[in-house]
Amino acid sequence: GELVVRLFELEPTGHPVARALATIARAAMADLAGDDAAVIAELDSIATGVLDTVWDAYAGWMCGVVGLDGGAYEAAHQIIERLAPTADAATRAIIDALEFRTWWAEGRVDEALARIPIVMAAEARVAPTYNVHIGQIFASLAFSLVGEVDTARRYLEESYATAPPSPTDAISVQVAMATASLQVATGAEDAAAATIQRAIDDHGVDQGLDRRAWRQGLSLSYVLVPGARAHWDDAPLRGNLRVARDLSAAVVGVRQGRGHSLLRDLEMPSTGVIRSVLHHRFAAELAVGLAAAGHPDGRLLLDALGPVGRTAVRKLAT
Repeated sequence: GELVVRLFELEPTGHPVARALATIARAAMADLAGDDAAVIAELDSIATGVLDTVWDAYAGWMCGVVGLDGGAYEAAHQIIERLAPTADAATRAIIDALEFRTWWAEGRVDEALARIPIVMAAEARVAPTYNVHIGQIFASLAFSLVGEVDTARRYLEESYATAPPSPTDAISVQVAMATASLQVATGAEDAAAATIQRAIDDHGVDQGLDRRAWRQGLSLSYVLVPGARAHWDDAPLRGNLRVARDLSAAVVGVRQGRGHSLLRDLEMPSTGVIRSVLHHRFAAELAVGLAAAGHPDGRLLLDALGPVGRTAVRKLAT
């Protein structure tokens, strides 16, 4: 807090570094408030070549992840291409994390999963403990979404040791999403719904910095907690977030017996994108619903899900 006050005092003098760092501070405040447009506007105003490599990487990461939530994959690629040549050990982990998020959003799921151990090993060497914690949580969520339960459980258990202290017993949204995803993967949907409802009661839906965790696990709250659907249905979502919402609504329609009318003409993204935005259990239900509605992508989706998808379908059948 002391440093930020001094930065804002120095900014009117025109000192280029002070101006750039004050701009990052305002972007961080906008990020805390959940204002994506303000984050992008602030960071886009920073002059090129003013920041050192670490601050430049941090600003690029923030701009990239906010853009990805709006479907701006090309912008994220441009940020990575600009930052990668100057990366050292401290900034490489930041850039790798952004690249992983970009691959995931594009549906390059298997490539992204293969990258996780590399990114996590680098973060363990150079990143602050909280960053390691968030990385472990996202790794757990990613692996449980695709059905790799043992790996997901290991990352979630490791995250407990890096979690920041909490003055209350409230579960963080990040931990709630990873826990609920793992519960769905093991067939405990009622427990997963209760976990998400607890996070909603404690934190609200899609607010502040927590919005990233809510958006990464959007299908979980939409499918499992009816009270969360109104928020997502009313939200002005774009890019993969809109795809996640629409496919989640289709899964709910299948569960409610409205699959034929909803799915017959549903415009489907690539199977890779479906794997990145839907839990594999939900994607298996969607595949069955598509096939029943005569949609040609049903079998293609089931094939893309692999053995975990077929296991999920067998459990649906019983």
